[in-house]
Amino acid sequence: RTAMPTPIVRQPATRICVTNCGIGYYGDLSTRICMQCPLTCVTCVGATACVSCQSGLFLQLGACVV
Repeated sequence: RTAMPTPIVRQPATRICVTNCGIGYYGDLSTRICMQCPLTCVTCVGATACVSCQSGLFLQLGACVV
């Protein structure tokens, strides 16, 4: 197992270390794994913190709402 320097995380499907998980995912630094954003988010910085929303939804205090 190769050590990964911070803030690099691992893509679960490919097991490749990356610095950016990509749209729809965020890097969970406690597990060092890319995790999926909530389905209402396009981009997020955590399991409950959206940065941008799916079409038709609006960002309010980190959540995507109607």
